[in-house]
Amino acid sequence: MEKQLKKALAIGSFAVLFGASSAMAQPVAAMPNEEGKTFAAEAMKSGDWSSAEEDLMGNGESVFAKLNLASVYAQTGRTDKAVALYQEIINGDENPYAVLLNGKPRRVKNIAKFALAQLSTN
Repeated sequence: MEKQLKKALAIGSFAVLFGASSAMAQPVAAMPNEEGKTFAAEAMKSGDWSSAEEDLMGNGESVFAKLNLASVYAQTGRTDKAVALYQEIINGDENPYAVLLNGKPRRVKNIAKFALAQLSTN
């Protein structure tokens, strides 16, 4: 697992899970990669959901953008769209590592599953 995590770091597929006011929608902000993309990390941390959504809509097929966009949808009451994106991540081929706020590595699919479960219980 450590080798895979180092590989993820080397190619920029690395994210940090920030705590949010709501456990059901924990924004994931990808660390800047070689292209300098932050996937709306600052807007999400400040609760500027409109700016975050606008930024994320332009990030195409990035799994981190999808994860963050799903979180924006959940935070803004668009549960159906959040669920659809979380399902897309879970069913997709990509599953890079993310590092939780507590420093523990997790796969993005596991983060999506957790967020989806939280949405289902609310």
